[in-house]
Amino acid sequence: MIASFKEFLIPIDQKMNEQIGIISMAIINTALKEQIKNWALSLFLFPWAVYFLANYGKYTLLDQINLIIHEAGHFFFMFFGSLIHAAGGTIMQIIFPLFLAFYFLRHGYRPGVQLFIFWLGQNLISISVYAADANKLKLRLLGNGKHDWLYMLGRFKLLESADLAGDIFLYLAVLVFILALMTPLWFDRIVPSASSFPSQRSISN
Repeated sequence: MIASFKEFLIPIDQKMNEQIGIISMAIINTALKEQIKNWALSLFLFPWAVYFLANYGKYTLLDQINLIIHEAGHFFFMFFGSLIHAAGGTIMQIIFPLFLAFYFLRHGYRPGVQLFIFWLGQNLISISVYAADANKLKLRLLGNGKHDWLYMLGRFKLLESADLAGDIFLYLAVLVFILALMTPLWFDRIVPSASSFPSQRSISN
């Protein structure tokens, strides 16, 4: 009778193990899909970060957009003296993507934060190229205008430090790229800590 009872339990035990296996695989697949979804944008942006760094100094389509932002900065800061006017282009290239990244952070929208932090990194590469050119003057400027970094560094008698200034902005670009690519690691730790953050849906409102 005991043997018969064991024979009765074996199929049930096998079915339970199968069900547990199916549920476990479903949980693993769900977690894996969630991780892939979280890191998809980082995987997309990584080769672009490598491209921009490997092609340091080459003019890209994104630099054309940066140039528009740069010139707008000169316009907005033209009333704050010659030094701030000269620095206005660089300032705008930094604060504009930062403003947009902060906007999406306030709305809890991670892709927006990640994209605009990444754009900040690419802007820093552009600034690096421009700053390092101050003592070389090889870049073709818009309308053959004045070289902002030649004026700024020259005013403080730091023209010989142009390469150092370029290196600093380049290192900052690398750090910002890393910050952008690692957004899935830190974003969820920051956003839930502020109960005032609206949902992602509120962006469209």
